[in-house]
Amino acid sequence: MPRTDLLALTPEDLATLTNRGTVKRAQKELETPEITCKFEDDPAGDLVFVWSDGVICRFPAGKSIQDAVCSSGLVGISRHLVRSVLAYQKLSTAQTQREKTDPESLQDGSTAQHGTSVWDPGRISDEQLRQHFRNTA
Repeated sequence: MPRTDLLALTPEDLATLTNRGTVKRAQKELETPEITCKFEDDPAGDLVFVWSDGVICRFPAGKSIQDAVCSSGLVGISRHLVRSVLAYQKLSTAQTQREKTDPESLQDGSTAQHGTSVWDPGRISDEQLRQHFRNTA
């Protein structure tokens, strides 16, 4: 399930939670090819980012960014956490673009990245609707 709370955070929101310098540094680090990350959903629903510089960031399911944990040992919302949020947003945008450019790949009801299923209301037949609703509805 996508983390809409993380997707909704703008750079200005992140700067409010940390500071503008931290956000700018995280943005610059994301632009460099030397720093890469591997993203995964663990079985508990947590988002885990494993960075090439050895830092691991974990966003617990159902918790806010303030509850996220960074292995760097920094207190508060570190640049690694900010970097993770920005990377997650970038990955989500890329996934959305792929779905828009190749909708045929998901019309069979298969699942998209992060385990979310694409729902097409046009695939519901009139007979299925009649089973659940009266004609007047």
